[in-house]
Amino acid sequence: MDSSWIASSDYDSAEQTLSITTKGGETYNYLDVSTDTAQDFEAADSQGSFHNTKIRGRFDCEKQ
Repeated sequence: MDSSWIASSDYDSAEQTLSITTKGGETYNYLDVSTDTAQDFEAADSQGSFHNTKIRGRFDCEKQ
């Protein structure tokens, strides 16, 4: 993944949780994310931009 903010991401389809780990080591778990949204995130030209416009503030989030 080539991003200035995101180090890695993982999607748990059974739990519908999208986990995003930043380059600073923080992990954000977004809840009730559809498989379609997770796939769109993975396929996005800019995952950071996709996160900012389609994920952040739209899904409940647990920060680790």
